[in-house]
Amino acid sequence: MPSVLFLSRWYPPHSGHFIRQIAEAVSAYVNVFVLIVVPDPTIPVFTFKVQYAEETEYCLKTIRVSYHHFSWRFFPAGLINLAFYQVAQIRGLIYCTRQKINYDLIHSHVLTRNAFVPLILKLLFGKPYIITEYWTRYLTENNDFHGWLRKKSTSIIARNADRLIAISGHLKKAMEKNGIRNRHFCVIPPAINTQLFTPAVPVFYPGKKRFIHISTFSNRAKNVRGILKTIGKLSGRRSDFECCFIGGEAPFLEETISFAKELDLYGKYVFFRGVKFDEELVKEIQGSNFLVMFSSYETFSVVIQECLSCGKPVVASKAGPIPGLVDKDSGILVDTGNEDELLEALDFMLDHYQYYNPRLMHEKVQSSYGYSIVGKAYAELYENVQKK
Repeated sequence: MPSVLFLSRWYPPHSGHFIRQIAEAVSAYVNVFVLIVVPDPTIPVFTFKVQYAEETEYCLKTIRVSYHHFSWRFFPAGLINLAFYQVAQIRGLIYCTRQKINYDLIHSHVLTRNAFVPLILKLLFGKPYIITEYWTRYLTENNDFHGWLRKKSTSIIARNADRLIAISGHLKKAMEKNGIRNRHFCVIPPAINTQLFTPAVPVFYPGKKRFIHISTFSNRAKNVRGILKTIGKLSGRRSDFECCFIGGEAPFLEETISFAKELDLYGKYVFFRGVKFDEELVKEIQGSNFLVMFSSYETFSVVIQECLSCGKPVVASKAGPIPGLVDKDSGILVDTGNEDELLEALDFMLDHYQYYNPRLMHEKVQSSYGYSIVGKAYAELYENVQKK
């Protein structure tokens, strides 16, 4: 059984739960160790805090390396933070060696800074590495992949990886369009914990039906203002519903709450439930009737699959790969940015959510994105890399 070291900056408890879910799925077939490098502005400059702990809750050994991160916005701060990150990652790898944590290959998650050191290790010692990418920055709608140095370094790191993985065909095409290529470029979707996200007894609220939205509340990506404006129009037709917003990151949370108050929806039709993960998130999903996602762009949508796994239908925009994730048996699709279509879809779903088959939706997610499916796909990939 090969041993794999996961390298990531995105990871729970603050972000990257989908990366931990991949680690959980893979751990049934290979030995997995996780090295996380995270910024911490409270740490004194030029000092590093290394903490090793075994997370028995998820059966994953995890090493966390925190480093000082300057919050300055002018040019030198970015280069200094990048250097600090690389040093912290090297310190973490040295710590792994001292703890006698041996690994056959490195699985780096999210380009670019996270894979600089793996590239050097491959060039110097022949240590293989693979990369899984999730980021929306390559998408035309986001257009956040700039700078000659960034593009060149990303291209070199990706080209030299033993495998390059995108979480959807839509993302793969966008990366290739930006010159990010690899001879062994493939698609493996995120893993969904279908043992945790399961259907529950259908919820029927007397007088009030509930739908939810789950995201960071970034208006540019998730179009939360479009959702709120549509809810305002919907409240002019009917009053038998409420929408719970789950998640939110600064400053998007404050901006969304302010806009909901401006539309006179806050506390009447729109409620904010905070950030929820794992069992708490499952409880929120199971306690709702359906999900609404009105994204402007996506590379996948773990949230949609988690709700479908809980047997909840979806009203979503046709952003990116979403038309391949939602069909007539699992929800309603509307044109991206079309608030009139969203209004009609929400109005219809409020009266018809109970006619969707929870068991069928759950089984479709399980057969495509369950831990056994994704875990085996990565296990076979690791084995092929090792043989090479």
